[in-house]
Amino acid sequence: MSFEIGTSWLLTVVLVTIRMGILFYATPFDAMGRLPVQIRIYASFVLAMILVSGLNISALTMPGSVFELAMLGLQEALVGLIMAFGLYCVFGSIMVGGKLIDFQAGFGAAQILNPATNTSSPLVGTVISLLAVLLFFLSDAYLLALRGIAYSLEVSPPGSGFSLIPIDAIVKQFGLVYIYGFIIAAPVIGILLLLDTAIAVMGRTMPQMNVYFLFLPLKIGSAVGLSAVAVRYLSPLLERMFLDVFQYWQRVLG
Repeated sequence: MSFEIGTSWLLTVVLVTIRMGILFYATPFDAMGRLPVQIRIYASFVLAMILVSGLNISALTMPGSVFELAMLGLQEALVGLIMAFGLYCVFGSIMVGGKLIDFQAGFGAAQILNPATNTSSPLVGTVISLLAVLLFFLSDAYLLALRGIAYSLEVSPPGSGFSLIPIDAIVKQFGLVYIYGFIIAAPVIGILLLLDTAIAVMGRTMPQMNVYFLFLPLKIGSAVGLSAVAVRYLSPLLERMFLDVFQYWQRVLG
């Protein structure tokens, strides 16, 4: 028993693998970030073969030079980066909201070291981000993401690239980072501001009392408790944020 693999089909799979590989390095697919690089490459390649075979994507003609081949790879890397930017904005907004909560609650100096990226992340933002990854997979949103990837291959086949980079859609998606970040942090920040006002009034009426150090544990406990209560109502907002990602993919690829 023998089978043949055409060079054109293999080129198409490799280009799709490049697009998938970029997405696998962006959140929430970054849950695979702790796996060895070889495993991630194999997973991207296998998924690319399944998508190319299942979607009946037309195979590309083998380019005549190495430069043309490199340009095809760069085009797919650009498509993957623009698509990954939409997903990254979702978790960027969570980090922005967590940073605002940390600053208001007194956790500004507290950071969590992420050994996967060797960077520091806000305390509350990291917790909410992990919860968002959990909800992403529990709510089957990852299936919608895979459908979005399949849609991108149908609308923008490998090798087609962009005729014009959609700067307006990218800027709009970037603006959602701060909008959703403020929405996530607004309930907790509002209560903490009222608490700060009460502490400030007490400090003015009793100047001999060091209200900052006395009420800092109260602020921290209130922030943690309010964040735990707000997390219960975070799921609809996350669904809306992921829906905006898929709509962003339609705008940049459509």
